[in-house]
Amino acid sequence: TDLLGQRKDRVALKDDRLVYRACSMAYARALGYSSPDEVIGKTDFELMPAEIAREQVQLDNQAIYSSQADISTIRLGQNLSSSMIVRTPVVAADGLVNGIDLRLIGGPTISLPKSAVTIDYQTLVNDGLQGSLIFNKSEILFANDSAAKVLGFENAQAMIERGRLQELFDDATLARVTESAVEEIEMPESGQAQRINVSGRTVKGQPVRMIARVIQVQWGVTKATLLSFVDVPTPAVETSTTGANSRIVKRAGVVGKLDSALTAEVSELQISEQRYRHFAKASADFFWELDSNLMFRFVTDELETVLGIPREHLIGRTHNQLLSHPANMNDAEHWRRHLDVLIDKQPFRDFEFKWVVNGETKVIRYSGIPVFNQKKHFIGYRGNGCDVTATVKQAEAVAYHANHDALTGLVNRRHFEALVDKARTSASVDRKVHAMCFMDLDSFKIVNDTCGHEAGDELLRQLAQLFSSLVRKSDVLARLGGDEFGVFLYKCSVAEALKLANQIRAEVENFQFFWKENRFTVGVSVGLVVVDDRWENLKSLFSAADSACYIAKNEGRNRVVVYREGDGHTSNRNVATHWVEEINTALESDRIRLAYQKIQPLHSQPDGLRFEMLLRMENTEGKLVGPQSFYPSAERYGLAMALDERALELTLDWLSSNPRLLQSLRYCSLNLSSGSFANVINAHVYVEKIQKSGVPPEKLCFEITETATIANLSNASEFMNVLSDTGVRFSIDDFGSGLSSFAYLRKLPIDFLKIDGLLVKNILNNSTDYTLVKCINDMSKSMGKRTIAQFVETPRLLNAVKDIGIDFAQGYHIEQPQLIDTEQAVKPA
Repeated sequence: TDLLGQRKDRVALKDDRLVYRACSMAYARALGYSSPDEVIGKTDFELMPAEIAREQVQLDNQAIYSSQADISTIRLGQNLSSSMIVRTPVVAADGLVNGIDLRLIGGPTISLPKSAVTIDYQTLVNDGLQGSLIFNKSEILFANDSAAKVLGFENAQAMIERGRLQELFDDATLARVTESAVEEIEMPESGQAQRINVSGRTVKGQPVRMIARVIQVQWGVTKATLLSFVDVPTPAVETSTTGANSRIVKRAGVVGKLDSALTAEVSELQISEQRYRHFAKASADFFWELDSNLMFRFVTDELETVLGIPREHLIGRTHNQLLSHPANMNDAEHWRRHLDVLIDKQPFRDFEFKWVVNGETKVIRYSGIPVFNQKKHFIGYRGNGCDVTATVKQAEAVAYHANHDALTGLVNRRHFEALVDKARTSASVDRKVHAMCFMDLDSFKIVNDTCGHEAGDELLRQLAQLFSSLVRKSDVLARLGGDEFGVFLYKCSVAEALKLANQIRAEVENFQFFWKENRFTVGVSVGLVVVDDRWENLKSLFSAADSACYIAKNEGRNRVVVYREGDGHTSNRNVATHWVEEINTALESDRIRLAYQKIQPLHSQPDGLRFEMLLRMENTEGKLVGPQSFYPSAERYGLAMALDERALELTLDWLSSNPRLLQSLRYCSLNLSSGSFANVINAHVYVEKIQKSGVPPEKLCFEITETATIANLSNASEFMNVLSDTGVRFSIDDFGSGLSSFAYLRKLPIDFLKIDGLLVKNILNNSTDYTLVKCINDMSKSMGKRTIAQFVETPRLLNAVKDIGIDFAQGYHIEQPQLIDTEQAVKPA
């Protein structure tokens, strides 16, 4: 059933921002939609043709800001046939208008854009009018809930469908009410119709006394009567009648009770008005009015503080006069469009401008609606406004953090890719030539392994400052991830770009990094690509830069390589096949290895071991290579799925051959590439392998990264559901790195969120990262997910994540990764 409990009723509710908050099925279908879900949460501009939506929004704004009920027409459906629509401002008990009640009514339509039904809100407040009733002869056409309540009905719809005028008023009263009705154009200058006393009875026969106002209105093609009233308590009549004096006493008592009732009602209205004023004051910093000549005729004292202009200097001046003030920070074009809106007498919302007060640039946002009198003549504007400087600064800070790397302050990979793609696209049109460099640090891992991530982070910060001092102001410098950087050089020839790249290489080579008693030197391998109109997409461009960088690494490191196409540069082919051959050979000769790293509970958790399995590859010289070296190539050339499958097989063999370990194990985690969960067939392959091994599925947890999950949400969901049904758990790795919405988590069978280590390790020194980690943890708990903190490398950091309430911790402070073999077992804790 719909809002009023009637399946056929076409009703809806909008909030004060004109967004649909509720609607009936019949209303949704009248708009051409199959269910209320397609309407709720949207505006008319999203649901109707622009011309119709603009007309409805204008009428909605008038109803909200003038608090006037209205009956008009609306064109609906594919054939745009007209229907009648009743707008009733939703006025709370405290007098605050917080929305619009909409009702579509069948029957004859009208050609006028608006009807004559206009109930002045100030009159309603002053006279205490509660009920509104529209009728024609014996038929009730419209009623609001207040009228229904007074006359004994549960709601307005029930009164319209079941109410009979003859049961509520006798014939003489109806005749007197109809005769008293006057058309709006005949109303006196005061705009108020004549008040009359009306007697009636409820549907149960109880007497009702009313003070009413009567107006003749247009309903379709016929005339109707609008009766607006407030009920007056009926005094009890004493049964004792002993003489004239007693009758005088009784009459005086009745009058006294009536006066007391009216006095109490006026007092209640005053309280409601005061409450409305308080709410209005809380919703805005200042209020203002313009007259019909668009001059300020009223402003509140707060506007003087916001603009830094005395109140008396505002009254009597127009916008044009104020814009010559030196505090105005917006250009003429910015204001011209807004002034056109004022001249056209259109409502506006949240117009924003900048204004300097005491040397500080403020951002002011204000709204207004045109005001018309009873004769529909324009008499000015009325509105409010706020100083939103703090909000705008906060939004700018959020936007900055979304586009910049938290550690170095440089542009991050996502924003860098967007800027490069824009330049690549324009290069095909304007024929301009740019250049791009990929820079991968050499020997950076030595610093991390020797002194920890804190030292590595400091090295990255210092190198970022060095790079910034070398590039041009027009260039874009970015940290692409880990120890990789990128620089995009606008309108730069190959010779100029090569000169800069070699300068960067030389400066890094001569750079010395000191950490406590240690001194380090590092190098940088640079891949340079010319950016012109030959690149079809961003992926091919970045692949070329990456390939050139690999060549620089492969040819001895600490050098610059320019990417060239064709057979003239054999290293391009070599780098494309180097890791492919290495990985295939390692898979064939069983040189894929696994290590494990402990995951430590921070609070009360079920007993059992928890650890993550980490991939390693043994090269032909017997040295172990970490996944950061070969896994990117594996993903690029389609070998990641084979590595994932081998890692699962090694883990299952290790666990099944160590019963004591398996018994003590709570779960172990394995990382999956995006290619593995892109196809649900892989899920069935994994299920079969797990079942054959004899390892309980609940002992396994697959980790997938947040960004890969978002990019493959549909496939990931299908893949995860197949394995989750067997008992396998799932964890989102590096959560927080993509700043994605939590909404997708509700659709996936996720047990753990592993918070991105780049956020975790900075929470002691960076309040933004601390707040973000705490927010992720709190939101995860509210959704029933458990959290794991990565990169926990010091006792202080361990205590910090424990205080936040994170469930588990993982990092070098907990345990270094330990290489396993099929003979090895982890000792139970």
